[in-house]
Amino acid sequence: LSIQEANDLRSLESVLATAAFLNRETASPYIQGAMYHTFLSGGVTNWSIIGDYSDGLARMGMVKLYDMYESGIGDRVIESTLTGDSDRIDQSKAACRVTALVTAEGKHKLKVFLCNRSQDYDANIEFKSLNSYKLTAEKVLTAPNINSWVYSKASEDVFRVTEEEKNSDNFTSYHMPAKSAVML
Repeated sequence: LSIQEANDLRSLESVLATAAFLNRETASPYIQGAMYHTFLSGGVTNWSIIGDYSDGLARMGMVKLYDMYESGIGDRVIESTLTGDSDRIDQSKAACRVTALVTAEGKHKLKVFLCNRSQDYDANIEFKSLNSYKLTAEKVLTAPNINSWVYSKASEDVFRVTEEEKNSDNFTSYHMPAKSAVML
């Protein structure tokens, strides 16, 4: 494994590919769960959530993604379809870069997890059946660029999660930024 290949597997691009996979596998009735990262590794080994570096242990971007999933997935999946006017949204196309997972929690709460793997395409998403819901919060995971990665303890904050309270009645659309995973 080359250093470049190892870096690619720890990059934002890899984190977002994992989010896209989790969105699809969680919605599938044929898969009950999946995890494919080890806990700890050092050097250029790559499938870990904690890196062991000369300046200390560092949380990889994958940790922040799994934290979002743990707090942001409801108790059951709601069937949903993501459509749009771009191959980057069309789930049947190889160029697809935007995925969505809708779950419910209790009787009156929906949780929407979106992933946009494109480095340069902001998606405008319309929700056809969510207009009776209120958007109350937005959590966004991103990094400066699609190739950003944690290479030391000092660099572990390259992956940012921002949270913002919202108060939007009749929630019908969302502007999905490029290179991000979003929990609504």
